[in-house]
Amino acid sequence: MPIKLKATCSECMTMHVADLEYDQEDIKCPACGHAMRNLPEGELNEIETAIKKQKTYNIVALIGFFIALLCFALWVLNQNPDLYSFGRKLPPDYQPDGMMRSGVMFITCAGLLVTLVFGILGSWKRYIVEF
Repeated sequence: MPIKLKATCSECMTMHVADLEYDQEDIKCPACGHAMRNLPEGELNEIETAIKKQKTYNIVALIGFFIALLCFALWVLNQNPDLYSFGRKLPPDYQPDGMMRSGVMFITCAGLLVTLVFGILGSWKRYIVEF
């Protein structure tokens, strides 16, 4: 499976996306034809592992964001019971559950914190090959 990396040619200074494979001998610039030996297998393994981790972190960040979004919507609906009563008459002394409001807001904040941390971890390193 090829590893997609940004590559910069030192001669013509063009940037392109290179598909690096383990059995590939050279990295070539599509614009000027300048070539360099491919990266060692150990470095390719390290880069591939790091990119897989980053994808996993980004998926966790997205899941955390959607959980936070859902909990925020529940919190908003719990603030104003008329929004979800769908025309039914609520008792005049009805009060939403305060513990429910606090718990849902806590989960919202925790989801946003997970999104922040894993989003940063998911975009921490960028690999650019200069040849």
